[in-house]
Amino acid sequence: MNFTSRSCRLHSARVGEYKKLILLSDTIALLFLGGVVGCAPIQSGREQEALNTAASLARTETATAAKIISAQLTDTPTVTITFTPPPSDTPTSTHSPTPEAGATMVSEKDSMTMVYVPAGPFLMGSSEEEIDIVSEYCTEKQEENNSPYTDTRHDPCQISNYDDERPQLEVYLDAFWIDQTEVTNAQYKQCVTEGQCLSPTRDCQPINPTYLDSDMGNYPVVCVDWSGAQAYCEWAGRRLPTNAEWEKAARGTDGRIYPWGNDTPRCYLANTQACVAMADEVGLRLEGASPYGALDMLGNVSEWVADWYDKDYYTYSPKDNPPGPISWNTGIESQDWEVRVVRGGSYRIRSWLTRAAERQYRGMGIIMYGSIGFRCVLPTTPEEN
Repeated sequence: MNFTSRSCRLHSARVGEYKKLILLSDTIALLFLGGVVGCAPIQSGREQEALNTAASLARTETATAAKIISAQLTDTPTVTITFTPPPSDTPTSTHSPTPEAGATMVSEKDSMTMVYVPAGPFLMGSSEEEIDIVSEYCTEKQEENNSPYTDTRHDPCQISNYDDERPQLEVYLDAFWIDQTEVTNAQYKQCVTEGQCLSPTRDCQPINPTYLDSDMGNYPVVCVDWSGAQAYCEWAGRRLPTNAEWEKAARGTDGRIYPWGNDTPRCYLANTQACVAMADEVGLRLEGASPYGALDMLGNVSEWVADWYDKDYYTYSPKDNPPGPISWNTGIESQDWEVRVVRGGSYRIRSWLTRAAERQYRGMGIIMYGSIGFRCVLPTTPEEN
Protein backbone atom coordinates (compact mmCIF):
# COMPACT_ATOMS: atom_id res chain seq x y z
CA MET A 1 0.00 0.00 0.00
CA ASN A 2 1.59 3.25 -1.28
CA PHE A 3 0.91 6.71 0.18
CA THR A 4 1.39 9.57 -2.30
CA SER A 5 2.17 12.40 0.18
CA ARG A 6 4.48 13.05 3.15
CA SER A 7 1.45 13.65 5.32
CA CYS A 8 -0.05 10.33 4.37
CA ARG A 9 3.23 8.54 4.99
CA LEU A 10 3.41 10.13 8.43
CA HIS A 11 -0.09 9.05 9.28
CA SER A 12 0.40 5.53 7.99
CA ALA A 13 3.08 4.97 10.59
CA ARG A 14 0.45 5.62 13.25
CA VAL A 15 -2.47 3.67 11.77
CA GLY A 16 -1.85 0.81 14.16
CA GLU A 17 -2.11 3.25 17.07
CA TYR A 18 -5.34 4.65 15.67
CA LYS A 19 -6.84 1.18 15.37
CA LYS A 20 -6.09 0.54 19.02
CA LEU A 21 -7.78 3.79 19.96
CA ILE A 22 -10.87 2.71 18.04
CA LEU A 23 -11.31 -0.05 20.56
CA LEU A 24 -10.92 2.37 23.47
CA SER A 25 -13.19 5.21 22.48
CA ASP A 26 -15.31 6.03 19.49
CA THR A 27 -14.71 9.73 20.02
CA ILE A 28 -10.92 9.40 20.06
CA ALA A 29 -11.08 7.16 17.03
CA LEU A 30 -13.10 9.73 15.16
CA LEU A 31 -10.56 12.42 15.90
CA PHE A 32 -7.55 10.41 14.79
CA LEU A 33 -9.10 8.69 11.77
CA GLY A 34 -10.50 12.01 10.63
CA GLY A 35 -6.94 13.07 9.95
CA VAL A 36 -6.29 10.22 7.53
CA VAL A 37 -9.33 10.66 5.30
CA GLY A 38 -8.16 10.32 1.66
CA CYS A 39 -4.72 9.07 2.68
CA ALA A 40 -5.27 5.34 3.09
CA PRO A 41 -7.62 2.71 1.76
CA ILE A 42 -10.42 1.73 4.07
CA GLN A 43 -9.49 -1.48 5.82
CA SER A 44 -12.77 -2.46 7.45
CA GLY A 45 -16.40 -1.58 7.82
CA ARG A 46 -15.70 -0.13 11.27
CA GLU A 47 -13.01 2.14 9.81
CA GLN A 48 -15.44 3.24 7.11
CA GLU A 49 -18.04 4.03 9.72
CA ALA A 50 -15.56 6.06 11.75
CA LEU A 51 -14.38 7.98 8.69
CA ASN A 52 -17.95 8.80 7.68
CA THR A 53 -18.67 10.12 11.17
CA ALA A 54 -15.43 12.14 11.20
CA ALA A 55 -16.29 13.68 7.85
CA SER A 56 -19.71 14.63 9.15
CA LEU A 57 -18.08 16.20 12.24
CA ALA A 58 -15.68 18.20 10.08
CA ARG A 59 -18.60 19.61 8.11
CA THR A 60 -20.77 20.57 11.07
CA GLU A 61 -18.48 21.42 13.98
CA THR A 62 -16.89 24.78 14.54
CA ALA A 63 -13.36 25.81 13.79
CA THR A 64 -12.56 25.03 17.39
CA ALA A 65 -13.43 21.38 16.87
CA ALA A 66 -11.23 21.27 13.76
CA LYS A 67 -8.34 22.72 15.73
CA ILE A 68 -8.78 20.05 18.38
CA ILE A 69 -8.63 17.32 15.74
CA SER A 70 -5.54 18.84 14.18
CA ALA A 71 -3.84 19.13 17.56
CA GLN A 72 -4.40 15.43 18.16
CA LEU A 73 -2.53 14.61 14.93
CA THR A 74 0.46 16.88 15.21
CA ASP A 75 3.92 15.60 16.10
CA THR A 76 4.65 18.78 18.06
CA PRO A 77 4.43 18.03 21.78
CA THR A 78 2.01 20.02 23.89
CA VAL A 79 3.68 22.87 25.80
CA THR A 80 2.30 23.93 29.18
CA ILE A 81 3.12 27.55 30.01
CA THR A 82 3.30 28.44 33.65
CA PHE A 83 3.20 32.17 34.43
CA THR A 84 5.42 33.27 37.27
CA PRO A 85 4.80 36.91 38.25
CA PRO A 86 7.89 39.07 38.47
CA PRO A 87 9.17 39.86 41.94
CA SER A 88 7.52 42.87 43.52
CA ASP A 89 9.12 45.59 45.60
CA THR A 90 5.94 45.78 47.71
CA PRO A 91 6.42 43.75 50.92
CA THR A 92 3.93 41.03 51.72
CA SER A 93 1.50 41.95 54.51
CA THR A 94 2.38 40.24 57.79
CA HIS A 95 -0.27 41.72 60.13
CA SER A 96 -0.49 39.88 63.43
CA PRO A 97 -3.97 38.69 64.35
CA THR A 98 -5.85 40.75 66.92
CA PRO A 99 -5.48 39.18 70.37
CA GLU A 100 -8.51 37.66 72.01
CA ALA A 101 -10.02 39.21 75.12
CA GLY A 102 -7.96 38.20 78.12
CA ALA A 103 -4.88 37.23 76.10
CA THR A 104 -1.66 37.75 78.07
CA MET A 105 1.65 39.39 77.33
CA VAL A 106 4.70 39.82 79.57
CA SER A 107 6.55 43.14 79.81
CA GLU A 108 10.26 42.87 79.06
CA LYS A 109 10.98 45.78 81.40
CA ASP A 110 9.51 44.55 84.68
CA SER A 111 8.18 41.04 83.86
CA MET A 112 4.63 42.15 84.57
CA THR A 113 1.93 39.95 83.00
CA MET A 114 -0.64 42.09 81.18
CA VAL A 115 -4.10 41.12 79.94
CA TYR A 116 -5.76 42.34 76.76
CA VAL A 117 -8.92 44.46 76.77
CA PRO A 118 -10.39 44.72 73.24
CA ALA A 119 -11.70 47.91 71.69
CA GLY A 120 -15.40 48.59 71.98
CA PRO A 121 -18.12 50.09 74.15
CA PHE A 122 -18.93 49.38 77.78
CA LEU A 123 -21.20 50.80 80.47
CA MET A 124 -19.39 53.28 82.73
CA GLY A 125 -21.01 54.35 85.97
CA SER A 126 -24.15 53.10 87.68
CA SER A 127 -27.76 52.99 86.56
CA GLU A 128 -30.52 54.26 88.83
CA GLU A 129 -31.65 50.66 89.38
CA GLU A 130 -28.17 49.57 90.44
CA ILE A 131 -27.85 52.51 92.83
CA ASP A 132 -31.16 51.64 94.49
CA ILE A 133 -30.04 48.01 94.92
CA VAL A 134 -26.59 48.74 96.32
CA SER A 135 -27.87 51.51 98.60
CA GLU A 136 -30.44 49.16 100.13
CA TYR A 137 -27.85 46.40 100.48
CA CYS A 138 -25.41 48.82 102.09
CA THR A 139 -27.99 49.92 104.67
CA GLU A 140 -28.83 46.32 105.54
CA LYS A 141 -25.17 45.43 106.06
CA GLN A 142 -24.56 48.50 108.17
CA GLU A 143 -27.43 47.52 110.46
CA GLU A 144 -26.33 43.88 110.64
CA ASN A 145 -22.91 45.02 111.80
CA ASN A 146 -24.33 47.48 114.34
CA SER A 147 -22.72 50.41 112.62
CA PRO A 148 -25.51 52.55 111.18
CA TYR A 149 -24.69 56.15 110.40
CA THR A 150 -26.83 58.62 112.34
CA ASP A 151 -25.17 61.59 110.63
CA THR A 152 -26.35 61.42 107.03
CA ARG A 153 -23.51 63.69 105.94
CA HIS A 154 -21.17 60.75 106.44
CA ASP A 155 -23.53 57.94 105.55
CA PRO A 156 -21.97 55.97 102.66
CA CYS A 157 -25.31 54.29 101.96
CA GLN A 158 -27.38 57.35 101.14
CA ILE A 159 -28.39 57.78 97.51
CA SER A 160 -26.53 61.06 97.06
CA ASN A 161 -23.28 59.26 97.84
CA TYR A 162 -23.44 57.71 94.36
CA ASP A 163 -23.86 60.95 92.44
CA ASP A 164 -20.35 60.81 90.99
CA GLU A 165 -21.23 57.49 89.28
CA ARG A 166 -24.12 58.85 87.25
CA PRO A 167 -25.49 59.16 84.73
CA GLN A 168 -24.41 55.77 83.43
CA LEU A 169 -22.77 56.19 80.02
CA GLU A 170 -21.99 53.92 77.10
CA VAL A 171 -18.35 54.72 76.44
CA TYR A 172 -16.13 53.54 73.60
CA LEU A 173 -12.48 52.74 74.35
CA ASP A 174 -9.63 51.75 72.08
CA ALA A 175 -7.94 48.44 72.88
CA PHE A 176 -5.28 48.32 75.58
CA TRP A 177 -3.26 46.00 77.79
CA ILE A 178 -3.56 46.32 81.57
CA ASP A 179 -1.38 44.84 84.31
CA GLN A 180 -2.94 41.65 85.57
CA THR A 181 -2.10 42.56 89.17
CA GLU A 182 -1.00 45.55 91.15
CA VAL A 183 2.67 46.46 90.83
CA THR A 184 4.65 44.56 93.47
CA ASN A 185 7.38 45.57 95.89
CA ALA A 186 9.95 43.60 93.90
CA GLN A 187 8.99 45.27 90.63
CA TYR A 188 8.98 48.75 92.13
CA LYS A 189 12.39 48.14 93.66
CA GLN A 190 13.85 47.73 90.16
CA CYS A 191 12.76 51.28 89.33
CA VAL A 192 14.24 52.59 92.57
CA THR A 193 17.52 50.77 91.87
CA GLU A 194 17.73 52.42 88.45
CA GLY A 195 17.17 55.83 90.01
CA GLN A 196 13.85 56.49 88.29
CA CYS A 197 11.56 56.09 91.32
CA LEU A 198 11.68 57.33 94.90
CA SER A 199 11.72 54.85 97.77
CA PRO A 200 8.29 54.42 99.39
CA THR A 201 7.84 55.99 102.81
CA ARG A 202 8.13 53.01 105.12
CA ASP A 203 6.32 54.51 108.10
CA CYS A 204 3.20 55.60 106.18
CA GLN A 205 1.51 52.36 107.26
CA PRO A 206 3.66 50.28 109.63
CA ILE A 207 1.37 47.25 109.51
CA ASN A 208 1.72 46.89 105.75
CA PRO A 209 4.82 45.35 104.12
CA THR A 210 6.93 47.57 101.89
CA TYR A 211 9.42 46.87 99.17
CA LEU A 212 12.22 46.89 101.80
CA ASP A 213 10.95 43.63 103.26
CA SER A 214 12.88 40.99 101.34
CA ASP A 215 10.27 38.29 101.90
CA MET A 216 7.41 40.53 100.76
CA GLY A 217 8.45 40.97 97.15
CA ASN A 218 5.16 39.68 95.75
CA TYR A 219 2.98 42.05 97.78
CA PRO A 220 1.60 45.25 96.22
CA VAL A 221 3.80 48.27 96.68
CA VAL A 222 2.13 51.00 98.79
CA CYS A 223 3.16 54.30 100.34
CA VAL A 224 3.70 55.67 96.84
CA ASP A 225 1.89 58.86 95.87
CA TRP A 226 0.24 59.54 92.50
CA SER A 227 3.37 61.07 90.99
CA GLY A 228 5.44 58.09 92.10
CA ALA A 229 2.96 55.70 90.50
CA GLN A 230 3.03 57.63 87.25
CA ALA A 231 6.85 57.71 87.32
CA TYR A 232 6.99 53.94 87.65
CA CYS A 233 4.58 53.36 84.77
CA GLU A 234 6.62 55.67 82.54
CA TRP A 235 9.82 53.86 83.50
CA ALA A 236 8.16 50.56 82.58
CA GLY A 237 7.08 51.92 79.18
CA ARG A 238 3.42 52.21 80.15
CA ARG A 239 1.19 54.76 81.93
CA LEU A 240 -1.49 54.92 84.59
CA PRO A 241 -4.94 53.84 83.35
CA THR A 242 -7.67 56.38 82.88
CA ASN A 243 -10.72 56.09 85.08
CA ALA A 244 -12.64 54.62 82.12
CA GLU A 245 -9.93 52.09 81.22
CA TRP A 246 -9.73 50.89 84.81
CA GLU A 247 -13.51 50.42 85.03
CA LYS A 248 -13.82 48.53 81.75
CA ALA A 249 -10.97 46.21 82.75
CA ALA A 250 -12.76 45.61 86.07
CA ARG A 251 -16.32 44.95 84.90
CA GLY A 252 -16.30 44.14 81.20
CA THR A 253 -19.14 45.09 78.90
CA ASP A 254 -22.23 43.61 80.58
CA GLY A 255 -22.66 46.18 83.36
CA ARG A 256 -21.90 43.77 86.19
CA ILE A 257 -21.55 45.14 89.71
CA TYR A 258 -18.32 43.31 90.61
CA PRO A 259 -15.46 41.94 88.51
CA TRP A 260 -16.67 38.35 88.97
CA GLY A 261 -20.38 39.06 88.44
CA ASN A 262 -23.19 40.21 90.72
CA ASP A 263 -22.64 37.99 93.74
CA THR A 264 -21.68 39.99 96.82
CA PRO A 265 -18.00 39.90 97.86
CA ARG A 266 -16.51 37.06 99.88
CA CYS A 267 -12.94 36.76 101.11
CA TYR A 268 -12.07 34.20 98.43
CA LEU A 269 -13.12 36.76 95.81
CA ALA A 270 -11.67 39.98 97.22
CA ASN A 271 -9.46 40.94 100.16
CA THR A 272 -11.71 43.46 101.91
CA GLN A 273 -12.06 44.38 105.57
CA ALA A 274 -12.25 41.39 107.96
CA CYS A 275 -10.41 39.07 105.56
CA VAL A 276 -6.68 39.24 106.39
CA ALA A 277 -6.54 42.77 107.89
CA MET A 278 -3.67 43.81 105.61
CA ALA A 279 -2.61 43.66 101.99
CA ASP A 280 -2.08 40.16 100.67
CA GLU A 281 0.13 38.77 97.92
CA VAL A 282 -1.05 39.77 94.48
CA GLY A 283 -2.98 37.38 92.28
CA LEU A 284 -4.12 34.88 94.92
CA ARG A 285 -7.87 35.19 94.34
CA LEU A 286 -8.33 33.71 90.88
CA GLU A 287 -12.10 33.33 91.32
CA GLY A 288 -12.36 37.09 91.68
CA ALA A 289 -10.91 37.73 88.22
CA SER A 290 -12.53 40.24 85.89
CA PRO A 291 -13.89 39.19 82.46
CA TYR A 292 -10.42 39.86 81.02
CA GLY A 293 -8.49 38.03 83.71
CA ALA A 294 -7.38 41.07 85.72
CA LEU A 295 -6.93 40.15 89.40
CA ASP A 296 -7.46 42.11 92.63
CA MET A 297 -9.48 44.78 90.88
CA LEU A 298 -11.51 44.96 94.08
CA GLY A 299 -9.93 44.74 97.51
CA ASN A 300 -6.31 44.20 98.56
CA VAL A 301 -5.19 47.78 97.89
CA SER A 302 -6.95 50.67 96.21
CA GLU A 303 -5.37 51.97 93.02
CA TRP A 304 -4.38 55.33 91.63
CA VAL A 305 -5.66 56.14 88.13
CA ALA A 306 -4.67 59.00 85.84
CA ASP A 307 -7.80 61.18 86.22
CA TRP A 308 -8.34 64.24 88.33
CA TYR A 309 -11.40 63.75 90.50
CA ASP A 310 -14.45 65.76 89.45
CA LYS A 311 -17.71 64.70 91.07
CA ASP A 312 -19.65 65.94 88.02
CA TYR A 313 -17.43 64.45 85.32
CA TYR A 314 -19.96 61.91 84.06
CA THR A 315 -22.40 64.72 83.21
CA TYR A 316 -20.06 66.02 80.51
CA SER A 317 -17.61 63.17 79.82
CA PRO A 318 -16.84 62.44 76.16
CA LYS A 319 -18.27 59.15 74.89
CA ASP A 320 -15.08 58.15 73.07
CA ASN A 321 -11.88 57.49 75.02
CA PRO A 322 -12.62 59.96 77.85
CA PRO A 323 -9.27 61.35 79.08
CA GLY A 324 -10.60 62.63 82.39
CA PRO A 325 -11.32 66.18 83.53
CA ILE A 326 -8.78 68.97 83.22
CA SER A 327 -8.97 69.84 86.93
CA TRP A 328 -10.37 68.58 90.20
CA ASN A 329 -13.68 69.32 91.88
CA THR A 330 -14.91 67.62 95.04
CA GLY A 331 -17.74 70.02 95.67
CA ILE A 332 -16.24 70.88 99.06
CA GLU A 333 -15.45 74.59 99.15
CA SER A 334 -13.00 74.38 102.02
CA GLN A 335 -10.86 71.75 100.31
CA ASP A 336 -7.81 73.30 98.71
CA TRP A 337 -5.61 70.26 97.96
CA GLU A 338 -5.50 68.55 94.59
CA VAL A 339 -7.14 65.15 94.34
CA ARG A 340 -6.96 62.22 91.94
CA VAL A 341 -9.35 59.33 91.44
CA VAL A 342 -8.74 56.12 93.40
CA ARG A 343 -10.47 52.89 92.37
CA GLY A 344 -11.13 49.40 93.67
CA GLY A 345 -11.34 49.61 97.46
CA SER A 346 -8.84 47.91 99.76
CA TYR A 347 -8.38 45.59 102.72
CA ARG A 348 -9.54 48.50 104.90
CA ILE A 349 -12.91 48.94 103.14
CA ARG A 350 -16.03 47.05 104.12
CA SER A 351 -17.08 44.61 101.44
CA TRP A 352 -20.49 46.22 100.87
CA LEU A 353 -18.93 49.60 100.17
CA THR A 354 -16.77 48.58 97.22
CA ARG A 355 -17.95 47.93 93.67
CA ALA A 356 -16.52 48.12 90.15
CA ALA A 357 -18.26 51.46 89.49
CA GLU A 358 -17.37 53.09 92.82
CA ARG A 359 -15.08 56.13 92.71
CA GLN A 360 -13.13 57.68 95.54
CA TYR A 361 -10.48 60.38 95.68
CA ARG A 362 -7.29 61.06 97.60
CA GLY A 363 -4.91 63.98 97.79
CA MET A 364 -1.80 63.70 95.66
CA GLY A 365 1.57 64.53 97.13
CA ILE A 366 0.18 65.45 100.56
CA ILE A 367 -0.17 62.13 102.33
CA MET A 368 1.31 58.71 101.64
CA TYR A 369 -1.26 55.95 101.88
CA GLY A 370 -0.53 52.45 103.12
CA SER A 371 -3.59 51.02 101.40
CA ILE A 372 -3.14 52.49 97.91
CA GLY A 373 -1.12 50.91 95.14
CA PHE A 374 -1.45 51.02 91.36
CA ARG A 375 -1.23 49.17 88.07
CA CYS A 376 -0.33 50.37 84.59
CA VAL A 377 -1.71 50.12 81.05
CA LEU A 378 -0.15 49.84 77.61
CA PRO A 379 -2.22 51.35 74.75
CA THR A 380 -2.22 49.46 71.44
CA THR A 381 -2.19 52.63 69.35
CA PRO A 382 0.29 55.53 69.47
CA GLU A 383 -0.78 58.42 71.67
CA GLU A 384 -0.11 62.12 71.43
CA ASN A 385 1.98 63.53 74.26
